[in-house]
Amino acid sequence: MKARAIVLAVALIVVSWAQCGPGVAPWGGAGTACAQDRPPVPPPATTFSEDTPTLEEVLDLFVEAVGGAEAVQRLETRVVRARIVTDLPTWDPPVYEVDSLTVYSKASGKYLTVQQTSGGTVFEGCDGADSWKRDVKGEISAFHPIDARSAWLVDPQFPIRLREYFPEMVLLGTATLDGRSVHVVEVDDDHSHRLYFDAESHLLVRLGYNRIARDHREVDGVMVPFEVEYSRKGGSSTFVLDSVVHNGHIDDELFARPE
Repeated sequence: MKARAIVLAVALIVVSWAQCGPGVAPWGGAGTACAQDRPPVPPPATTFSEDTPTLEEVLDLFVEAVGGAEAVQRLETRVVRARIVTDLPTWDPPVYEVDSLTVYSKASGKYLTVQQTSGGTVFEGCDGADSWKRDVKGEISAFHPIDARSAWLVDPQFPIRLREYFPEMVLLGTATLDGRSVHVVEVDDDHSHRLYFDAESHLLVRLGYNRIARDHREVDGVMVPFEVEYSRKGGSSTFVLDSVVHNGHIDDELFARPE
């Protein structure tokens, strides 16, 4: 079946929001847009009807829409090259920045992000056990591993591992979001972490209150969102993908903490 939906495992962006600043470091630290950058908005009201699918049906439809479990299982590695466009027109002075980002990842949980900023290059990686960061000064430190709400960004096989990331999922019903009907899934006791699946396309179109995926394009039998927007106070930061390459060879040494 030709994929008509999205793999939201785009191997980029966010994990730990440490400090608020004009730029967005993809995984945390100085310059990162923290969650407090824009206060959570009230969630849309949800309802149940006889047409509302079960949670298992929502998850199965998502995987099928992505292209099926077999197509997802074929994705062992991923390399993404992207731009981070930060546009904060209401700041004083206004901020408009474009950084480059490259993300190398494996389905085994290993990843490396390389962000080129105006102040230098930031590296953040994980060899599957040890997570580390090298800042623009070349200083190396431990780094908090990615949380479940962000792990989809580096796991090429995320769609078939939703239960692993969110074992406490509960279907809340159907709601209207941005003029479209969506199925709403709660993953914990914080409503700003909810997952929103489009009721027509079955895509996972939003995570929480401020992460929106769009511009979906087919790559190797799956659909990838080529834009992921993070709403922020005073504007937004948008991750724009330039290329996505699957199943190329990536040496494990790439993910090891530098000495």
